[in-house]
Amino acid sequence: MLKYAVLEADCHPFHKAHGVNVFEYLSKDPRLSREFNEAMTMNSKIVLDMVLKAYRGGFEETKEIMDVGGSIGTSVVKLVSVYPHIRGINFDLPHVIADAPEQPGVTHVAGDMFESLPNAETILLKFVLHDWGDDGCKKVLRNCWKALPENGKVIVVEYAIPQVLGNDPPSLNATVSDLYMMILNTGGKERTLAEFEHLAKAAGFAQTKVFPIAHGIHVIKFLKSC
Repeated sequence: MLKYAVLEADCHPFHKAHGVNVFEYLSKDPRLSREFNEAMTMNSKIVLDMVLKAYRGGFEETKEIMDVGGSIGTSVVKLVSVYPHIRGINFDLPHVIADAPEQPGVTHVAGDMFESLPNAETILLKFVLHDWGDDGCKKVLRNCWKALPENGKVIVVEYAIPQVLGNDPPSLNATVSDLYMMILNTGGKERTLAEFEHLAKAAGFAQTKVFPIAHGIHVIKFLKSC
């Protein structure tokens, strides 16, 4: 499948093999969907622990946060447990929310981020944008912009491709993940920090702030106003 992605223009390998994108495929197979959610849960626990250690103070003034594409709610549940003053919202597709356990301080909401989003003070996008091409990302980010108050923000957690690639962990992690995204997702890819800033500006955000975490992972904050 990787060969087709490289050699054929507009080829999306997973769709070529299965006739649907990976998320549509998961929605049709409850067993595989649960296994995928379990894998995302483990990933969320590891990554969010790193975020909380490196992005200290980043959530202290947050009153409400919505995790868009939050799977069964692992990340927002963790945030609410560490910061009990935060009201948590977990947003994902209906077949995902159907498996999400009830948790104190967290409301589960089913929907489609490409259609619209509930209003929220702060929005978390953790390893969401790399699943989609630029047009898809801009659509999601514009919906985020509409859902935020004037002083709202989006907190993006993603790998960032270094300007100069080497054999260091950030380069290797971002490159390997980029290959996975190219194979699995329609237009999916990892991006440089400059590319993230371009997406933010195209969606209407006024300012971007970057916080390196570890292993090439960054917190990238999009502010609706300066």
